[in-house]
Amino acid sequence: MAVLTALATLAGCATVETAPVATTPADPAQDIAALLVETEAAYREGQTETLGTKLAELGALGVKPIDDTGEATLAEWSARATLSPHAWRGRVLGPGFLTGTLPARGTRTIEQTFLSGRKAAVAVQSPDGRPVGIRITDDDDEPLCKQEAEKVSCRWVPLYTHRHRIEIYNPGRENVRFYLVID
Repeated sequence: MAVLTALATLAGCATVETAPVATTPADPAQDIAALLVETEAAYREGQTETLGTKLAELGALGVKPIDDTGEATLAEWSARATLSPHAWRGRVLGPGFLTGTLPARGTRTIEQTFLSGRKAAVAVQSPDGRPVGIRITDDDDEPLCKQEAEKVSCRWVPLYTHRHRIEIYNPGRENVRFYLVID
């Protein structure tokens, strides 16, 4: 057998070994959070054309601000963008985003209703590269998800339509900015 292997090698034949490829399932909420971080980077770096393109992508996805801070952020980005995107139109109720800053060990809690039998997704990402945490509980305070990292996401299918509590928290000792996406 060793002779055959040696002859095959000398003849230029070799076995091809491929490393296993790690794949992760598509995570639309995390993709939107990443797009928001990229949009902010384009804004901060003065890349007005890229900013316009990113805003158009967000608009095409139907992403809408959840609160006044998000509205103000969107208005500020849109004012600087070279390409003015169309008004934010999209699917009813989603996806939506929330942005803010949490102080060291700080938390922010919101409530959101998710529909029975429909995929629910929540993602949070820090453009600062610092860890941020998320805890999601149902209306009976039963935990559904708890994660801490620079990018986190939770996905599930609610058994019935009800409100969920979403807590974003800063596990670190420095302020952390975040984008929360609900889809």
